[in-house]
Amino acid sequence: MVLSSLAKYSMPISILLFLTLAAGATFVRFTVQQDYMVQYEIDCDSSQSSCFVGCEDDECTETYDYAYKFRYAKSIFEQCGEDITDCDAAQTCAAGEAKCSDLFCDPTDELNECSTLDDKDSSLEQSV
Repeated sequence: MVLSSLAKYSMPISILLFLTLAAGATFVRFTVQQDYMVQYEIDCDSSQSSCFVGCEDDECTETYDYAYKFRYAKSIFEQCGEDITDCDAAQTCAAGEAKCSDLFCDPTDELNECSTLDDKDSSLEQSV
């Protein structure tokens, strides 16, 4: 009797056990170990690199140059704490830091507006 009811519910019990283990592993990875990549904007100097162009407001009356930083969350939280907005260490990768990189704008990509030194020079020539 017990074996027949166990066999009858073995599949739902297995699925429930699997889902519980998967949820637990995900919780540990993201909450405890902070083992995930984050992406955020960093300041970019268009005289040194090709930068993305962002707008300060909806009308885009003021623009700013930025690049993207990719790094592990645990690394950034160790250096800056939970609030990275005012942390200078968030702008650069530490020596030997694994999987920390910057993404600059590709001028050949038509989907993004890029700001480069050439753009600055041409706008200066037009204003003279």
